[in-house]
Amino acid sequence: KPEGLVQALSPTNQRERSIYFLGVSNQIGPFIILSILSVGLYCYLYKKKRIFLWLAVAHGLISFVFFTSTTTLLGVGVYLLLLILLHRKNYDFIKFTSVFYFLEISAIQILVVGFQVQKYFTYIIYNILHKDITFSTRTEIWEVAIEKIKTSLWIGFGGIESGRYIVMGTWKFNAHNIFLQILLFGGIVAIVLFMFLVFKSIRSIYLCESKSVKYFVFPSVFVLCLMELAEVYPYILNFLILYLVFYCRK
Repeated sequence: KPEGLVQALSPTNQRERSIYFLGVSNQIGPFIILSILSVGLYCYLYKKKRIFLWLAVAHGLISFVFFTSTTTLLGVGVYLLLLILLHRKNYDFIKFTSVFYFLEISAIQILVVGFQVQKYFTYIIYNILHKDITFSTRTEIWEVAIEKIKTSLWIGFGGIESGRYIVMGTWKFNAHNIFLQILLFGGIVAIVLFMFLVFKSIRSIYLCESKSVKYFVFPSVFVLCLMELAEVYPYILNFLILYLVFYCRK
């Protein structure tokens, strides 16, 4: 049914929430990115008709209309916009360097989570994104997560049920940021491994000989990291997207 397949109580606050085939509403965005990426690589690498790719993009646009999650709305919107811009034949995209984009992704995470530079963009956050300056208390969760990480910096705390490491009053949360979540899970050891996989994927885009494939695949990594500034998606979903991006060089 339109409001979700199942109505269930949230384990953290006992509020009703809709659960869809691919999860809760704010977790669906990366699946759309994964589907477009998978279909696109299949079409480009195996010389198939691109009608299948445009059908996948059309599905993303249709789904875009029904999103209520700001993170998903922003992420999928930026992703589709980049796909359109980068596929214009007369569009002269900046010369791609893997180190530059790796550092850019890292810098965005550090500036927003560590230094909280979003406070300088209050007009956009309040009037366009319709969020408060804490991103619906996410900045408070980040602060608690950082303090907790300091107590087990190198190896983290291992896996726990639902990944809810953060306790605030009677509520439990995940870190609402993929980098903080990985640090909580496995400390510096795990985050270094994850960043290595991200770099290798970006490097594969740089080494890809097909300009069309390169411009098609790049938004997947960039937007995934952008969305995971404020969300934590399943590890397997992250690895699937990074693997497909890595595969594009072949």
